[in-house]
Amino acid sequence: MLSLSFSTIVILISIAFFAGLVDSMAGGGGLITLPALLILGIPPHAALGTNKLQSSFGSFTASYNYAVRYRMIEKKFIFIGILFVAVGACIGALSTKFISQDNLKIIMVILLILLLLYLILKKDTDSLDKHQLISYPIFYILVGLALGAYDGFLGPGTGSFWTVAFISLLGFNLKKATAHTKIMNCTSNLASLAIFLYHGEVFIAAGLCMAIGQIGGAFLGSKLVYTINVKYVKLVLILSSAASLCKLATDLLS
Repeated sequence: MLSLSFSTIVILISIAFFAGLVDSMAGGGGLITLPALLILGIPPHAALGTNKLQSSFGSFTASYNYAVRYRMIEKKFIFIGILFVAVGACIGALSTKFISQDNLKIIMVILLILLLLYLILKKDTDSLDKHQLISYPIFYILVGLALGAYDGFLGPGTGSFWTVAFISLLGFNLKKATAHTKIMNCTSNLASLAIFLYHGEVFIAAGLCMAIGQIGGAFLGSKLVYTINVKYVKLVLILSSAASLCKLATDLLS
């Protein structure tokens, strides 16, 4: 198991800070932290669990800022979303032994390509809300179960999928969609973490060290989303989605 020397702790905190910054703005922080945990010698299952532990601190910090400090969260039916995301995440985490990850990755690669095209070609993801296509309860039940299960099972691109779902189905503007995405991410992180903790697959010492960096990065990232021009938020979202696509495609080809 990983030895937490002073230099290792500094590396973990630094990596987690950058990941928390990116994740709070657009998602995709796990693409930074999970490979780092594996490189540092943590076994794969423990790396997944440890990643959920440290990312829970970042997603909770960002969620708190968006909900309490900046009041960007629309509370209408959001607890339905939290419930169904939690259920979906538990199902996803428990189903890792029964579903082929390769088949799921193929589906996700296709969806990420479509998502990137949507983000690049769509010009009106600005500061104004658009037309809502489905009701809040239906959205939170269907999308919550699906993306909660995906995040609990695999994970890359979850934040991007949530953001585009909020924009395209509920008509949210980009900043508002990003804020609500973190609430859902935090829920699936915590639900998945509970499963990993139950199975003893979390390196708690490393996760808590990284939590320090995650909190700082998430605090700064959520502040940037609130203050900077929406086009920069969109750019980070596109880059994060592209990174998720490259990660999944590389896994399939390796």
